[in-house]
Amino acid sequence: MIVVMAVGLVMFALIAATGFSCAAVDRTAGGVRRRWVSGADSRSRDRMLVLALTLIVLALAAPAWAACSGVSPNLTAASANQIDFSDCIALAVNGDTITVPAGSATWTSTLKITKFVKLIASGTVTITDNSAGGDPNAGGGPSFITITESTAGSTKVQGFTFVQGTSVHLGAAGIIQMDFVTGGQPILIAGNTFTQGGSGNAIVAHTNRGVIWNNTFTGVPSGGACLNNTAALRHKPTGLSSSWSTPSTFGSADTTGTGNLYFETNTLKNVLEALDTDDNGRTVVRYNTIINSGSVLHGVDTSGIYGGRYAEFYKNTWVLDPTPNPTCGGLQTNVNGWINVRGGTILLHDNVIPDPSNATWGQKVAIMFSVEQLRRYGGGFPCWDTLTAPGSGYPTPHNTGWGYVSGATVVNGTSCPNCPVRQDIEPIYIWNNTGTGNYNSPALVNWGCGTSEACPNCSSCPLISTYVQQNREYYVGMPKPGYTAYQYPHPLTAGVPAPTGLTVK
Repeated sequence: MIVVMAVGLVMFALIAATGFSCAAVDRTAGGVRRRWVSGADSRSRDRMLVLALTLIVLALAAPAWAACSGVSPNLTAASANQIDFSDCIALAVNGDTITVPAGSATWTSTLKITKFVKLIASGTVTITDNSAGGDPNAGGGPSFITITESTAGSTKVQGFTFVQGTSVHLGAAGIIQMDFVTGGQPILIAGNTFTQGGSGNAIVAHTNRGVIWNNTFTGVPSGGACLNNTAALRHKPTGLSSSWSTPSTFGSADTTGTGNLYFETNTLKNVLEALDTDDNGRTVVRYNTIINSGSVLHGVDTSGIYGGRYAEFYKNTWVLDPTPNPTCGGLQTNVNGWINVRGGTILLHDNVIPDPSNATWGQKVAIMFSVEQLRRYGGGFPCWDTLTAPGSGYPTPHNTGWGYVSGATVVNGTSCPNCPVRQDIEPIYIWNNTGTGNYNSPALVNWGCGTSEACPNCSSCPLISTYVQQNREYYVGMPKPGYTAYQYPHPLTAGVPAPTGLTVK
């Protein structure tokens, strides 16, 4: 195309300089006489001018054609380069499929997707993230790929390998970000591989709908403690505050399949903060293989005034892998437990839950419950019952084992600027699990008075045992009355086969 451009420019320059002069022959009775006629045969001149301009236009247009070929509804990017992605997305209309051929590329900036498109990798497509990292709420860069829900259909990203390069996305940012829009359709993240390091988020979800399935997430533990704070999913739809003032949609109560965020049939390894359900989040975690990776349901201790709403964990298999890590001097991964509930409620059933204890790191507990705002100075209700709401007592706002049915319980306090809070007891139910973990006797853990952010009067602060009790906040060996699980696989996964021959490294 460079040659085409050069020829066109030369032709155009000659026409402009000479007026396209040519030799003409004048035949007379006395013989033949040659003369030069300026601009002779204007039709030829016009044809040559059109040809020159056409060559220039073709050359200028060639990069766009090369970047994205095909016609709606099927487009093909020329490569994994970001410009090719962007060109195809710009040309696409709602519902188009953009196929990306095998290859690799390093991106240094971010990509925003607001249309209903399906990005599908054909073969192994590896994208290394060297964009600006950090937490956007603390002056850092945005997410690597931001997908805004479309009202026209479910945007999909399928089959890519994302490698954490120089960029590490923290807090509200991730490699992929899912954003809520009123009337939007669930975003689909399928069959991708996320290769991470010692920190950072693979996916952040600011919505309570969507399906994340058949992906693999791998982190790297390091240091003398052989830990990391890498996350596969940070689920924090902060803006959806109605989640804490509307009833739950557990299991089949989610009649449309759009009332929860579904995380299913994924494989995680050494992602120690694997699943983090936070402000207003409603997460369904099912049919996953979770290796050396723990999860948390945040409370109001660090998360403002909301914390996670609820999570369902079922048909998952947790695995304690003792393989030595060269990044930790040959130590095995330091797993601190599988699930920590710090507020809100969960259903935990039909899982394989081993004991996370090991000879290197000692005794651990698989399942633990906390109410950190009792003794921790943090969040929207710090040092509950002593500083924030002296003498208000049980329950705390968004207490572990509580949710919302009708808002019959009003929690208030004379020194509580974020009160009143309306809520209802909505117990945790644990049943039909197997393995050697402590799921039948969850640990009740208090915030340590010798740790950071301890309340100034910590030793006189109430204990969790008053606020979380068996057969009130949680039931063991008893299914939730009236509950049936939502259909599996999720209907939106239709047409995407599960990966075969998977090797986790």
